[in-house]
Amino acid sequence: MYSKIKICYHNYFAFITVWLGSEEKSAKHFLEAAMLGSSFSQIMIGIRYDEGRGVNKNNERSFYWFKEAAKRENIHGLANVGMSYYHGKGVSKDFKEAFIWVQKAAEKGDAESQYNLGYMYAVGEGVGKDINLAIKWFKKAKSNKFKKAAEILDDIYKGTFCDID
Repeated sequence: MYSKIKICYHNYFAFITVWLGSEEKSAKHFLEAAMLGSSFSQIMIGIRYDEGRGVNKNNERSFYWFKEAAKRENIHGLANVGMSYYHGKGVSKDFKEAFIWVQKAAEKGDAESQYNLGYMYAVGEGVGKDINLAIKWFKKAKSNKFKKAAEILDDIYKGTFCDID
């Protein structure tokens, strides 16, 4: 109970200090709450390390905090771990590992991950190429209002989708 109160305290002051213009103090509060196990704060401090907001930019620390959130099945943690593997940001590039994490986030309903999973199926990155599964995931992303999914589906249906080969 006490740690939940501390997490709320740190998250509250993290937002207040950003509003007051102190990214450094905000990052400090998010870090405190992240260390107490708040997956929300783990994502927020991961983003700050990724962007260098209030802390020195550090892709390895960013990946660490995204992975901590992913361990708690946080949808944004799963998605960010997947894309970190995909781009080799803070970790070695690994399309197969990226696919695993992106798929977890997509299955939990993250629209951007659904799009990314569709793309991975469409071009065969981390998984065998399968246009039918690509379309399935693009449709899910589109139904979740992810604009790029509608655009790529149009390209596929018009025959103008450029496959990377």
